[in-house]
Amino acid sequence: MSTLAEVKKYIGANQHLPGVPSAEQVAGDGIDLLKMNATLLEKVEELTLYSIQLEEARQQDQKKLQALEQKQAELEQLLKQVLSRK
Repeated sequence: MSTLAEVKKYIGANQHLPGVPSAEQVAGDGIDLLKMNATLLEKVEELTLYSIQLEEARQQDQKKLQALEQKQAELEQLLKQVLSRK
């Protein structure tokens, strides 16, 4: 499976998704519905996998954010203690 960056680059260069016929190809050759259904199912599966990857990354980022917020709260409390001693 290509990375999203690779897919974006391909779309930018070719104006259509990888593995999907271009509008010109469809206009000239028509559509093989069986093949197109299989291709579309493949794209749905890829999108599902990308979504899962993004959700996993989001959850990791959320955990990191919570840890940073906790550390910030601890540091703020420590700073208050230090400043109150003066």
